[in-house]
Amino acid sequence: MFGSKSLPVTYRKEIIRPTLNGDITKVTEVILQDVAAWLTVIGLSSLFHSVSLVLVIFTGIVFFLHLPGLWIFGKIYGTYFLVSSTVLAFSVPLLLPFGSNGFVYLVSLHLTVYILMYLLMGYLGRRVHTKAM
Repeated sequence: MFGSKSLPVTYRKEIIRPTLNGDITKVTEVILQDVAAWLTVIGLSSLFHSVSLVLVIFTGIVFFLHLPGLWIFGKIYGTYFLVSSTVLAFSVPLLLPFGSNGFVYLVSLHLTVYILMYLLMGYLGRRVHTKAM
């Protein structure tokens, strides 16, 4: 996996060789994060009756919460998490009007971001490995 050497050792093993237990834990974590995001956006929507204001506030909160990932997960994975989480956060207030279907879309998008990360980092890792030979 491209850039996995920049990860702390505790995270590196799960990224390079995912396990069923680790995957189940990650899916559960994603669902819990999305429940928290969903409830936060509902709360913000009840305080501010402007979708654009809720978009800015919630996206800003998520951006600042993921900033430490640059140091925790290294430059490559930390940047991926910061950018992808900020983009995904922008979609939460837009999915809220769809109700429970919107929540399912959110969880699906969130899980897709992880799958794309594995595919992208695996592809880049193979390219770098091929060029080194």
